[in-house]
Amino acid sequence: MSRLRLATEADIPTLVNMAAAMHAASSFAPLTYSPEKMAQTLAHGISTGFVAVSVDEEGGDITGAIYGDVVEPCWSHDRMGIEVGLYVSPERRGSRGALMLVAAWIRWCVASGAKQIRPGTAATSPAADRLYRSMGFEPAGALYVLNQKDFP
Repeated sequence: MSRLRLATEADIPTLVNMAAAMHAASSFAPLTYSPEKMAQTLAHGISTGFVAVSVDEEGGDITGAIYGDVVEPCWSHDRMGIEVGLYVSPERRGSRGALMLVAAWIRWCVASGAKQIRPGTAATSPAADRLYRSMGFEPAGALYVLNQKDFP
């Protein structure tokens, strides 16, 4: 069983390690991962954005996290929710952890005046698609990548 809470600066080392695992398993893996930059980004997010963690009730370990924000796009004064990262520990995937994290972020986006909510995922797993579709999201495009080794 997990409970949710807002992340604190004390969580940053654990979150940096989770972000490293997420980076290594993603299409961003060819890019260098900087733990220092990630720690700075998380510190900024904790102070100005929405960073929540799921915590194991028994062991107290962080088992998942979401980082999002509500921003104005460069072409509008309307506000929209954006998801920067969502991660659930491999042993907790398939549990309600991701659903709880995303639902908390959605509530925060709505309370922060978002007119639209756009989680962004580079994950190609059917599980990520099922999660977002089960929550009412619809696909809104695709991500493409061209790595340096493939440059024309």
